[in-house]
Amino acid sequence: MTRLGLLGLQLLLILVVVSFNPHLFAWDLPGDFFPDGTFDSFEGEQWFGKYLSSMHEPSLDKLARRDASAEVYRVTYLPCYSPYLALKLEVHPDGSGLLELKKMEQIEEKIDDVPSYGPGRMVRNATFIISKKEVAQFKALLKATGFWHLTARRDSNSLGGDMFIYECARLGSYHVVEIPVPPDDALISPGLYLIKLAGEQV
Repeated sequence: MTRLGLLGLQLLLILVVVSFNPHLFAWDLPGDFFPDGTFDSFEGEQWFGKYLSSMHEPSLDKLARRDASAEVYRVTYLPCYSPYLALKLEVHPDGSGLLELKKMEQIEEKIDDVPSYGPGRMVRNATFIISKKEVAQFKALLKATGFWHLTARRDSNSLGGDMFIYECARLGSYHVVEIPVPPDDALISPGLYLIKLAGEQV
């Protein structure tokens, strides 16, 4: 077999593997995480999405449309200077859950010659079994924020400051809310609770 033919066969095998295993590449591109218009602009959706994509996270919006039985919450903490955190809580049918933590350091970058910071190296990736009581406590804290009735964009001038992003895929629906820091304690309590369960501090 010629070298060109061998290369073609390798490419064909890759396509076959991916077609039979759609979750092989389980994360999405920056523009794929949120419905169009979620954060008032495509730039906002790209800005938030690049952090989730860099941490190899899946789109919960796509999950909700694909699997109505899924109940998954994600809290993403994006500070100005300390490491980024993504905490994904998958709720099991019995009410318990699995919490996955991803922690990524920041690196300095320049955008139009202006110093900025962006995603860097993954420094921690861990999973935790969460009890029914702990899941219920998180959901109670989230409900107390009025999450289900809050609009996605809480502050049109918030890009660049510390913030939480709360997301949920549940009963075939998806909801996301941006929480700039510091708001009142009730709004950041769900995020801080998951961070504590994962053994992290902010």
